[in-house]
Amino acid sequence: MMTSELSGLPRQIALALDATPESIRVLDRVAEIASILEARLDAVFIEDEALLSLSEYPFSEEISLYSPRQPLQKTRLEQEYRALSKQLQKALEQSANRWKLHWQFRTVRANLNQALEQISSEIDLITLMTTCRGLQRSYQFEHHSATIMSRFPGSCIILPRHITAGKEVMVLIESEESRLPLMALAQRFASAGEKPMVVLVPTTEQHPKPREELYRQSLLGKKIDTIQLIPIDTTEPKKLAKMLENRSVHMFITSKSDTIFSVETKIEMAEKFKAPLYLLG
Repeated sequence: MMTSELSGLPRQIALALDATPESIRVLDRVAEIASILEARLDAVFIEDEALLSLSEYPFSEEISLYSPRQPLQKTRLEQEYRALSKQLQKALEQSANRWKLHWQFRTVRANLNQALEQISSEIDLITLMTTCRGLQRSYQFEHHSATIMSRFPGSCIILPRHITAGKEVMVLIESEESRLPLMALAQRFASAGEKPMVVLVPTTEQHPKPREELYRQSLLGKKIDTIQLIPIDTTEPKKLAKMLENRSVHMFITSKSDTIFSVETKIEMAEKFKAPLYLLG
């Protein structure tokens, strides 16, 4: 729930990992986020129980672009899971040491969907990849905002397929209620990385031009030298896309409950920015 300021920083951040190549690539960025939030990072590697069960069928085969067809063998899958788990744990340890984090790594064998929901219920903030096989298979993750709203009711971070190191922290503010907590969260990331803050504010007939001093007054404690306020017209999506296409975004922050833009639209924006999306619940 949002308050007038960012009073409830997460104490633990969960990172759900599966057997996709992207899992190891995101570890350092998530460690950076946990460091900025001063939270413990709890990485959970999920061995897909459904895939292991499928391997028990006599005619199941693994098809790859890079190797010939071969039987889907449970023992080989289990060996691959163990090897990848060790690799991920070592990479996490390196990132945690770099960012001076408290961390934990564990492996669970479960149905991917059920495991994600269980993790979400235990942890303050869950981090998810759009490439996670379970999300793609069962939720059509990038196209159903209702999934994120119902399955993960709190705050969450969405990691797009490709992530780059950008130069600015961008925050989208869609309502007066969300202005203070979003500005406080964006300020924390901008201050930590010494990056400028870009504030996107939808315009209305009643408020065709947002008041910059109102948003500067939302800042708490340490000041941000550079704040750019960008009024956006939500009725012209192509014009908006053109305006934002060359931005160098390091972190994209917005509310999960505000509805001027759908969650899937926000995920699409993060994909174009190649930046993590922080959905504040």
